[in-house]
Amino acid sequence: MFKRGIRFSAAIWLAAMTLAGGISLSYAAPGDVVWMYPTGGAIASSAAVGSDGTVYFGSYDNALYALNPGGTLKWKYQTGGRIYSSPFIGADGTVYVGSDDKSLYALRPEGTLVWQYVTGGTVSSSPAAGPDGTVYAGCDDNILYALNPDGTLKWQYGTGGAVASSPAVGSDGTVYAGSRDKKLYAVSPEGIYKWAYTTEGQIISSPAVAADGTVYVGSWDKNLYAVNADGTLRWKYATGGWIASSPVIASDGTVYIGSWDHFIYAVNPQGTLRWRYDTGNAVWASPGMGPDGMLYTGTWNDTLYALNSDGNLRWKYQTGNEIWAMPAVGSDGTVYAGSFDKNFYAFEGYAGWSYAAYAVATEAYSDSPKPGFGFGLHKKLENLSPSLKLGDVKVYASETVSVPLTLDNPDSVPIELVDITVTFDKELLELSEVTLAGGMLEGGKYKISDQKGEASVSVQITAEENLFRSSGDIAYLKFKGIGKAGDKSVLSFTKRKINHVFVKTADGSLEIIAEPTAAPPSLTLPATTRTFPNETISLPLTLNNSGAARIEGIDAELTFDKAVLKISDVSLTGSELENTGYRLDFKAEDGKVSIEIYTLNEIFRGDGVIAYLTFDVIGTSGSKSDITFTAATNNETNITGTKGSVEVINPVFKISGRVGYYSSPETKPVRNVTIALEGDRSQSFITKTDGTYLFSDVYIGDYSSAPSKTDDLGGLSATDASKIARYAEGLIELDAYQKIAADVTLNGEISGTDASDISRYAAGLTDSLNTAGTNWTFVPVAEDGSLSWDRTYSPLNSDKANENFVAIRLGDVTGDWQASTPRKRKTSESAVRCSVTADPGAILTVPLVLKQNAAVEGIDVTITFDENVLEYTDLSLDKGILEDNGYVPVSKKGQGEIRLLIFASRDIVTGMGEIARLSFKSISGKASKLRLTQFDCNESPVSGGFGPVER
Repeated sequence: MFKRGIRFSAAIWLAAMTLAGGISLSYAAPGDVVWMYPTGGAIASSAAVGSDGTVYFGSYDNALYALNPGGTLKWKYQTGGRIYSSPFIGADGTVYVGSDDKSLYALRPEGTLVWQYVTGGTVSSSPAAGPDGTVYAGCDDNILYALNPDGTLKWQYGTGGAVASSPAVGSDGTVYAGSRDKKLYAVSPEGIYKWAYTTEGQIISSPAVAADGTVYVGSWDKNLYAVNADGTLRWKYATGGWIASSPVIASDGTVYIGSWDHFIYAVNPQGTLRWRYDTGNAVWASPGMGPDGMLYTGTWNDTLYALNSDGNLRWKYQTGNEIWAMPAVGSDGTVYAGSFDKNFYAFEGYAGWSYAAYAVATEAYSDSPKPGFGFGLHKKLENLSPSLKLGDVKVYASETVSVPLTLDNPDSVPIELVDITVTFDKELLELSEVTLAGGMLEGGKYKISDQKGEASVSVQITAEENLFRSSGDIAYLKFKGIGKAGDKSVLSFTKRKINHVFVKTADGSLEIIAEPTAAPPSLTLPATTRTFPNETISLPLTLNNSGAARIEGIDAELTFDKAVLKISDVSLTGSELENTGYRLDFKAEDGKVSIEIYTLNEIFRGDGVIAYLTFDVIGTSGSKSDITFTAATNNETNITGTKGSVEVINPVFKISGRVGYYSSPETKPVRNVTIALEGDRSQSFITKTDGTYLFSDVYIGDYSSAPSKTDDLGGLSATDASKIARYAEGLIELDAYQKIAADVTLNGEISGTDASDISRYAAGLTDSLNTAGTNWTFVPVAEDGSLSWDRTYSPLNSDKANENFVAIRLGDVTGDWQASTPRKRKTSESAVRCSVTADPGAILTVPLVLKQNAAVEGIDVTITFDENVLEYTDLSLDKGILEDNGYVPVSKKGQGEIRLLIFASRDIVTGMGEIARLSFKSISGKASKLRLTQFDCNESPVSGGFGPVER
């Protein structure tokens, strides 16, 4: 059922249907609710939207919320009081917010606390930050606070009333804030009084500072004020009601503000009315602005309005209660607003913020941290902008090198277009290519074009779809050094635009350096490689080139034993030379291979693996072949080649390990476990008395091992059933092994069904614990102690020791299983028997008594009787210490024997006395003896017996 206030257009339903069918998507119409998130309290806090789309806002339920763009909860942080304050996002992503618990909080983007500063009153003011990272906030203790970025006090300034107004920062660092003492204050960045302008009413409106230094603020004397930067009045405009709303400045200088006289006002920069719109009720909320000039504001008639910049209504939406918070517009155009109906809404909007739109909109404001228009990018404009830089690179004369073009994009601005021109010294450098290959945009939906000049290159990188939002090297400019050693050319940007907006850049450089006197390189093959008959091996050919010698052409000839190896391929794939412009040719013969590696492009001066030689192993076990360099040159100069060796070994291995019981794996071996080794040549082994197993002749191949066991089925009792039942109720915890033992149904869950199945099995009512007939499970244990659910060898190519398993008897949660079924235990003869007699047909009730104080988790009892004299009829916990305490009785009658289990499913009772009543029917009227052959409590013998028989 949809919640009150939500409406979904036909377009949204169509979108859902077409997505499911794989057809093109139709979007919601502006004003439609995209999603709604319920909180536990009224919402008076305005939203802030982070650069990654996270939406932050506070609620009267004391929590600061962070929602994902799709409306799901990312995290929430609980404070000690209601949050009326709107969050502020710092340049590094830190989220600042005030609370009614008299504290200002700084939280990391992932929701963890950075610091908490305790004030003397409620912090309903929304924080702001200065260019140096100082955090400013007003407080109901009449103080304007300035905190260092680490949360320590920088200074505080006292006013004559509560400071509910959110501070604003001017281009010179001056901090402006209103107070309920009716004054607008200007305080220097050092906390020194500059001036105060007095109105006729308290000021809770937050000031806005225009680009020319004019400070706009509303007052409860019903006026909108324009105050010069020196504290003198420029003008004031009278409305018909109190003004709690904060002003917003449009790019053309128009000031928008709401009033309690029900109107939203648009006032020209000269203080004259442009237009006003009647909403029908008080406007407390500040207007939120979109990049297209659309205004969004809420009122006390529960309605959110969307107005054109000319004051005409585009749409309105009624929530379930008043709207106090300023709406916010996200980068994708979504409009966010909270309501006193405790819900946070996301509406389909018209246009989203781009960097260019934000740049235009903020031109109306002072050069200081911007209000963000609810967009949440509360930073200086240059911090928002991406930037470009070229690398500082060195090149040898006549060689080619790549200079990276690096994008720094900390705010994840979507990159639609990069348009640059770079100049260089044509006497020193020759441009060969501009490419995306090897950069962040390679393989993406971007295309690159360039126009080369004599000493410049113009480059355009254009997006086709899937806009890039990260940072990194996005392209490479390839130059050939044509000057002499010591020459250096600056690579200068003369055109620098991203998304049609000028951005900051950092020039690069390219220096031509002298050819080093390099130590000659050498080639190496692996000293010893062990393999098996009929395998294929790939040997790395390694270049040792610590002197950075020029590698223009490598020629090598190698010989080997043709009875052991056969060359099948030589490749650059996976080597340092892959995709570098180098080529490889080889000629294979029986026992010999000739290799040529040469460049068609840039010169390699590094070291590492430069090729891989692939051989088929045709020798038998025990055979061996050296791979010897008979010739090796670099640039037609002889170099050293160090030979390698291949040894063919016997492909037969051992696998050994031990099986131990989970409660004490080192001291409780498990015998008679069948280890099945399945694979290329399957075999099995049964563990010995000490739990060990050994496969001594396993051929190389793919295998898996799986233990199984069908005997030694003791170890289950009422206590096991009790622990499972109480775990299912959340009363106790079980460790990982106990949980495996508890899941006797093998369905992945632990419930009362598992407890029931164990009790009935232990009592003898069923022959199997589960439908699969499985009584044991085994967990592989690695040598380092880690666990897994299977043990595979893909392939087995060496001996494997300590391949241990932990054995778990299903149902044995207490871990008391023994290798053979324990004999039945007896208590003393004098305490375990009684004589009964009654007329034929009479019913005898025999109490079963626990004669020592104990915490009763599970009771296991076995009673024998003469079935020719008595017939067992019933079992009851009535009148005993376990009555109505969540204990479950289970019993089975055999030939002259009763097996009885009682287990706790809830809290454990501690005590002594009568625990159960057994009913018998007299058959012959003769006397008969009842004997207790087992009376265990919690899997240990206890003192117990029979009480007075009732007839």
